[in-house]
Amino acid sequence: MKPVTKQNLLALVIGLLFFLVTFTLLSWPFFLATLISLGTYFAVYLLASPVLRIGDVELEKLNNGAELKALYETSVLQVKQMKATKKEIKQAEISSRLAQLIQKATSILTYLEANPKEISSSRHFLDYYLSTANKISQNYLQMEAAQISSDKFKEIEHKTAEALKILDKIFANQRDGYHVNRMRDLEVETELLEKTLELGGGYLDEE
Repeated sequence: MKPVTKQNLLALVIGLLFFLVTFTLLSWPFFLATLISLGTYFAVYLLASPVLRIGDVELEKLNNGAELKALYETSVLQVKQMKATKKEIKQAEISSRLAQLIQKATSILTYLEANPKEISSSRHFLDYYLSTANKISQNYLQMEAAQISSDKFKEIEHKTAEALKILDKIFANQRDGYHVNRMRDLEVETELLEKTLELGGGYLDEE
């Protein structure tokens, strides 16, 4: 049963119970009992409304929260389809390249699950590049199963491998882009540490 259906059913049952209690048992006027029951229905409906989440983060305070959740869930489905496709692909290089893409895509989605505000700025990557990777892998699997001529299939194989290679760089740039500031901070801290050790005059050796 869908959450919305459960929400409606719960609100309806409690609303009817309030009507039966107030009108039948307490003998309140019909109009008043109906009014109280309707108020109860809407109150329960609102309280039972499912909270939109991605991971542990509520999306109510984000613009287009429902849209972002739908985009994220579609992306998760795309990666699941890529994993299923990889299991069926027999060619080692294509399977290996696809595995690398899946690994990077999983890392990206893990980051977005913890930082859903970044989904909006990642829309083009998720809508286009992730979807393209899924389509390319599925198309290759279909060609592999079609048993087309050897020469033609080698051409498809080469083009697929090149496309996945290009996508791998795009996926890596997308993943690394989320952590640029942390990488920069780490570089600065490392440089400061090295300078501190140089000024220390062999302090660590003495220890």
